[in-house]
Amino acid sequence: MNVSATPTGRPADPLLRAALRDELGDDPAARLVALEREPNPNGALQLVIVAGYYTDKDVRERLGYPGQLAQQVNAWRYPEYLAEGLIDKVLARGPVWRDPTTGRTAEESRQPEGLPADATDPLASTSTDASPQQ
Repeated sequence: MNVSATPTGRPADPLLRAALRDELGDDPAARLVALEREPNPNGALQLVIVAGYYTDKDVRERLGYPGQLAQQVNAWRYPEYLAEGLIDKVLARGPVWRDPTTGRTAEESRQPEGLPADATDPLASTSTDASPQQ
C-alpha cells in the first residue's frame, strides 16, 4: 500500500506514507496495533480518514451539514458568548487536549520535558518583587 502522491499528483505527506508503508503488513487490525506505538503516523492516518469522511457529500447531507460557510465577522463587537459568560467554565477548567503527533496531553505539556507531573516548580519560591533590596 505504498503511497507516494495524492490523486492530484502532489507528494503525499511523509507521515501518511509512514502509516501506509508495506512492512506493516496487509492485516488492517495488525497495522493499527503497530501504529498505536507510532503517534505521528497514526495521527496523520486518523486525520486523513476523518477528513475524508466529513468531506463526502453524502455524509454531509445525512448529517445536515452544508460544509464551511462564509460568515461576516465584526471584529469591533464584543462577542455575546463572552459577555454572557457562556465559556467561563471552559476557561476556568483550562486546556484539555491530546497532541495527535506526540501523544502528550495538555497536562503533560505544562510540565518541562523529563520532569514528573508532581515535580515542584524550582522557580515557585523565587521572589518576583522587582523593588530594590534595602
